[in-house]
Order: sequence, then C-alpha cells, then structure tokens
Amino acid sequence: MKNLANVLLLCLAVLAFGCSKPILTPTANFAAEFPQATREDMREAIIQACAGRGWDITKADDSHVYASIAPRTHRAEIDIAYSESSVVINYVSSSNLEYKAGKDGETPTIHRAYNRWVNNLIHDIRNNLMAKKFIQN
Repeated sequence: MKNLANVLLLCLAVLAFGCSKPILTPTANFAAEFPQATREDMREAIIQACAGRGWDITKADDSHVYASIAPRTHRAEIDIAYSESSVVINYVSSSNLEYKAGKDGETPTIHRAYNRWVNNLIHDIRNNLMAKKFIQN
C-alpha cells in the first residue's frame, strides 16, 4: 500500500510540473535565407501566419504586430517585433496559461501550449516568406 501511495505521489508531481515550461521568446533571423525580404514582406508574412493560426491582430505598425489568441478558456497576447531580416515574439500577457514570473533571475514559466503556439507562428512566417520568394523568382 505504501508503494502505491508513493507511485501516485510521483505521478501527481510529474503531472503538476510537466505542463509548465520555461517561457520562450523565439527569435528568428531570416537574413541569410531571405536577403531580398523587405519590411513589408515580413509584415505580410506575420499577418498571414497569425490569421492562419487563429490569432487576432490587435495593432500593427511598421515594426510591431500585436496579436492575441483565445482558444477555449485560455488567452495569450504577444508583441511580434520585426525588421526586414528578423522576428522576435515577446510575451505580453495571458490568462489560464499558468504563467509564473521568474523570481531572482529565474526564467518565467507558462503552459506548454503557449510555446507551441509561438513556435508554430515562427514556422509559418518562414513558410510564408519561402512561398513569396518562390513566387517572385
């Protein structure tokens, strides 16, 4: 019986700690892949990637796109800073994603779904730039 209780406690600990991951701030440098890309190309690729993944654009200017997503009961807001050669996705806020601010130099953590969402955006932005490159050639 004691072994069963220990196994159950271990399973609960894995579940409790397995859902939160260090928060990502993905950065993608596209200068080598897309040397001809313009700031407008990057902006279009970002907006298209956001739309394709269900993100709502809340504001856009010539160097940032602000977007939010709210599947089910979760919500995340991001700031996508961009230039003609790079993209950085910065966390702004969230709800129901288990965000915990880092203390004393620790990395903040968040539900793994957030990291998957932002990695998918970087992937889609790259694909959109690739498609544009082939269409232009």
